[in-house]
Amino acid sequence: MTAATSVASWVEQAGCRAMPTRLWFSSEPLEQAVAIAICRRCEVGPPCLEDALAVELDGRRYGIRGGLLPGHLRDVRAVSGQSRESRT
Repeated sequence: MTAATSVASWVEQAGCRAMPTRLWFSSEPLEQAVAIAICRRCEVGPPCLEDALAVELDGRRYGIRGGLLPGHLRDVRAVSGQSRESRT
């Protein structure tokens, strides 16, 4: 199985798939809370978070992923010692 196939597999099962995309890119606290609640119930949260850690660099956030608000991924990376340099 290729990495692309692996990502496609979990993405197809994601709880957010049928939801309005704006929830994951909103600056509104209520919409963010709804997105995070969906993430917390999602069966594919771990691979989503793993993918976010792998592809979203240096605090650049492209919406809520793996149940994390913008900026929180940077904190996870700091605790785990993961950085752009350690992935290359």
